[in-house]
Amino acid sequence: MGLRTSLVNRYAASGDLLNGGDYFKVAFEPASLILERMRIKSALYDLERDKNPLFHKDMRPLTGQLKGDYRLRVGDWRLFLTPDREKKTIYVYAILPRDDAY
Repeated sequence: MGLRTSLVNRYAASGDLLNGGDYFKVAFEPASLILERMRIKSALYDLERDKNPLFHKDMRPLTGQLKGDYRLRVGDWRLFLTPDREKKTIYVYAILPRDDAY
């Protein structure tokens, strides 16, 4: 069973097909976008497991008006993050293609 089929089956099992959920978005989404989404999720899980995610090899601090925030490079995508050091939490506030990010 391919990735696309398993995603469609997951949505069917959850009842989203009957409620007009994301069936068409998932069933007809290009495989490359599905793989990119998986890469982004994997990068976020890596950050979660990292002892100090702000020093991750693909993490860079932002400058200018966004000073204090960070960006994470995942292929052709950029994730923009803001850390809450007291809560030890990182909030993702934007996921953009590289061309639109800068």
